[in-house]
Amino acid sequence: MKRLSLLLVFVFCLGGTTLAQAQTTPSSQAIAFVQSFYDWYLPIASYNVAIKRRSELFDSILLRALRNDATAQAKAVGMIDGLDWDPFLSTNGDPAPHFKAIRATGSLVTVVGFDKQPSNSLVTVMIEVRCKEDRCVIVNVLYPAHDGLKESDLLSILRELHPPKKSTP
Repeated sequence: MKRLSLLLVFVFCLGGTTLAQAQTTPSSQAIAFVQSFYDWYLPIASYNVAIKRRSELFDSILLRALRNDATAQAKAVGMIDGLDWDPFLSTNGDPAPHFKAIRATGSLVTVVGFDKQPSNSLVTVMIEVRCKEDRCVIVNVLYPAHDGLKESDLLSILRELHPPKKSTP
């Protein structure tokens, strides 16, 4: 009887785990990934450090564009050549003290930076992610129009700052 009870407890626990795993949706996976990224990123607040330490978090196209920008900045001693602001925190000054991934729509996760309440956001960005099975990567960062600035995205900004070199025949 004792073995039967233990077996039932074991089966019940496994069933609960399977049910919890089945309830993980692509949206919740994307939100969890982005929130985890911001929890790790906010204390360092350096995309240069992020692409060196955690390159696996970025899609190859975005990673290459960020590396190109970092290389150009390193060569431009005493000048600005490239991003002069943090692309994930959307600031060139002190970032909002808190960032929260609040919702996902398709491949876009909306993130708000705030001081005390997420409903009073100081900054909003949308992180485009691609998730496969148990792994997600950041594909792009979208910036909504605000304060007279038009809507933009990180890959387009990086392409404008560092246009691809034309090959000569």
